Amino acid sequence: MPLANAIFPTDRPSNDEIAQAAHKIFDRHGTAARLLAEEWAASLERSASWSEHATALRILSLIERMARDEGV
Repeated sequence: MPLANAIFPTDRPSNDEIAQAAHKIFDRHGTAARLLAEEWAASLERSASWSEHATALRILSLIERMARDEGV
């Protein structure tokens, strides 16, 4: 089962679902969250999982914003 499908019930998660996932990843992994999200997005790009890749990029964008706001 693709990772995004394991996290989200649909192929098109809502903005709220994306934000919840980003916050959860950032809270759990702290400064490593950005690297984890970058690696996840890159892996999905290499496997041409475009819907999941788009979701991963949305999550990465929010994690980067959170890190910036935290001064990380």
